[in-house]
Amino acid sequence: MLRPAALAGALLFLVTACSSAPAATGTGGQLTATMTDSAIQLSQPSVQNGPVTITVKNTGSVNHTLEVLKTNLAADKIPADPNDQTKADERGKVGGTTAELKPGQSVDVKLDLTAGKYVLICNLPAHYQIGMRASLTVN
Repeated sequence: MLRPAALAGALLFLVTACSSAPAATGTGGQLTATMTDSAIQLSQPSVQNGPVTITVKNTGSVNHTLEVLKTNLAADKIPADPNDQTKADERGKVGGTTAELKPGQSVDVKLDLTAGKYVLICNLPAHYQIGMRASLTVN
């Protein structure tokens, strides 16, 4: 018969041997997306994969949103939403703001981004079409 200490050790060995290591993740990073009335300006064109905080600042005079799309399309090549031609198709969306930002407002958007290409857009009617978009590369 096994002693309690030996049994506990054997169980610990089995649990450790059967568990898988967590997936490796990058260091992530932080960037700022400044939204004017007709553009989105990023503080940097790329970040590392992993946890990323995007500080979204509306410096314009109208409300804006920020949608983050993972796509291989160029920032100016996102097709129109088939149900609303005044908006971009949000296929590949991985996150964004939860509400419209009023002029002067800021919010942090926290995402866990994998390596690839992304496009950040404001998807209020006609905003994407007038240039409210920016490319982001996640390494």
